Amino acid sequence: MQNDEEIRPLASSDNPLRREWGLEDRFVIGYSGNLGRGHEFETVPGAAKRVREDRRFCLLFIGGGKRFAELAWCVDERSLDRLFCFLPYRERSVLKFSFSVPDVHLISLRTELEGLIAPSQPYGIATAGRPIIALSNAGGILLRKSPKHRRASNNSRLRRDPTLDRR
Repeated sequence: MQNDEEIRPLASSDNPLRREWGLEDRFVIGYSGNLGRGHEFETVPGAAKRVREDRRFCLLFIGGGKRFAELAWCVDERSLDRLFCFLPYRERSVLKFSFSVPDVHLISLRTELEGLIAPSQPYGIATAGRPIIALSNAGGILLRKSPKHRRASNNSRLRRDPTLDRR
């Protein structure tokens, strides 16, 4: 990782990559880095299927790894291509912009690996001032690491109260 002083909050309208990638008018949910054997991604296509007709959303995956190709295949199989954008790893000099492209970042960890490994992405994401959606065990390390931040450990509450998604 590069010097954290190079990554900083950047307004979407000021981000040259959002313009270059045609994402100015979309709500971008991003993943950056290795999507490997330790990461859970099965939730992502299921969630994308629920918003497949809504052109406001884009799921941006930047990086690589064994599960990166699996996710791309799964997205293609389910005809969700229009919602997703897959890009290879970016040069370190571009990270100061790429971490600020998403409106919210995804991080993931398979439940059975909690306590054995931990993703490094939260540090760059926090430095870029972006919120995180953690795909992990509700009581796991990803959520325990940020006790001061609001957490949604039970998304069934969102389904019961549709006004929550506007807050």
